[in-house]
Amino acid sequence: MEPVYLSIENFMSHKKTEIDFSLFQAALIIGSFKSDPLESNGVGKTVFFHAIEWILYGTYPTDTIDEIVRDNCNYAKVIFDFKKGSKTYRIIRKRNKEKNTGS
Repeated sequence: MEPVYLSIENFMSHKKTEIDFSLFQAALIIGSFKSDPLESNGVGKTVFFHAIEWILYGTYPTDTIDEIVRDNCNYAKVIFDFKKGSKTYRIIRKRNKEKNTGS
């Protein structure tokens, strides 16, 4: 499987992120907090891998599935395109946040 494209919307810490894997052969993910490269812990680098795991396997790194939906958002959506052989496939997974019906 060769990744082609990844779109993450309202998934965990990411509001909207798109990656076109065809633009590079290798990548290094570097994060920074408030433009400070010395503060890179917890800024969302691992979320790319969590999004791919969720879309392919339905697994998520939180206690409940609703926690994958970004704070103050109603849904999370991931689109993943990949090649296998000469064919390109697209998977779309969306999760609407459940409404709290308690008082």
